[in-house]
Amino acid sequence: MFIEKLVNKVANSEINLQKILEISKLGLQNLWTQYFSYQFLGLILFLLSVQEELLKVFAIFFVIVSNLLPPVIALTILYALSNFVLKSQKKVSDPTNVNLFDRGLAISGLILPCAEFSRYFPNEIKQIPWLYQFQLDYLTGLIMFLNLNEIVVVLVQVFCFRELIRRRGPDTEWTGSTGKKLWIKYFIRYYWCFGFCLTTILEPYNFIQMKLMTLLNLPLWVNTCLSESAFYILGGLILHAIVFALIGLPNKLPLFHGACEFHVGRPKKA
Repeated sequence: MFIEKLVNKVANSEINLQKILEISKLGLQNLWTQYFSYQFLGLILFLLSVQEELLKVFAIFFVIVSNLLPPVIALTILYALSNFVLKSQKKVSDPTNVNLFDRGLAISGLILPCAEFSRYFPNEIKQIPWLYQFQLDYLTGLIMFLNLNEIVVVLVQVFCFRELIRRRGPDTEWTGSTGKKLWIKYFIRYYWCFGFCLTTILEPYNFIQMKLMTLLNLPLWVNTCLSESAFYILGGLILHAIVFALIGLPNKLPLFHGACEFHVGRPKKA
């Protein structure tokens, strides 16, 4: 009799345990379908979106590298020519000691304003075939990078200003120490600062063009005239800087020259 009761209790406990397990299983299934499945689906969608952004960024950097590869090769050749073939007799600390590599590196400081220039005047640039081809060959990746977010332009400007323009050396008249062990020639920093000044002009122009002109609701011919005038003026400033950089002299444009000397200092007298 006792054994039969014990067997019945064990059987009932097994049935109760089986019911508990079934109820727990159903509860977990309901919890999965009502909560965790959506969270898991959201996680998958998030990873897919991140993957798309990462692929987009990777593609942009691939285009940037492909665009900058020819200029980097050209600068390497100019560096070899300037330091091993066509050596200058002037001192390294002489601000008038400007070789081919210095000219190329100074012109490279105008890449950012050229990219900004291409962003703001796409229609005008398409009307000039050689300029449009130059944009496709050398500026496409940088334009795509700048279009990711407006803050990118500010970050690039801050980096260039802090790490390149402010590096003074023995060829510069300047009071106070900069704490920089490495220095960059005055001529190179001058044109990088000139490019920095151009970008600070292009940004307000974009704001005025996009906001103020829209609010004023001016006729189409007025907007076209103003846009083309700004295009030729800014383009002329960039071209003027490139010509003088090739010559090997600071362009010393009014207003810009004062701003450049304020930031990069003055060259020491030879």
